[in-house]
Amino acid sequence: MQYRDCWLTVEVPSGQGSSENAILKALATELPAINLRFVTSATIDQPIAAEAFVPETHASDKERRISTETILKIASGVLRGFAVDHRKVS
Repeated sequence: MQYRDCWLTVEVPSGQGSSENAILKALATELPAINLRFVTSATIDQPIAAEAFVPETHASDKERRISTETILKIASGVLRGFAVDHRKVS
């Protein structure tokens, strides 16, 4: 899939803004060219894939829903791995 013009919103725990670069690097491998937006949240304790957007120009409505779910699944897997690796280092 082409991720150009697609968006992913990642929620990060408050006080972990410094981990954004590491998250960006981890996600860039699996989701190249995707646009990332980081939002801080006081209600979570590890980064999560909160929302994805695939533009109308990329696919039909049905394909966009599937693509959106796929982006969220890929990102969630990367972020789970990131959280585990980050805990090992801390």
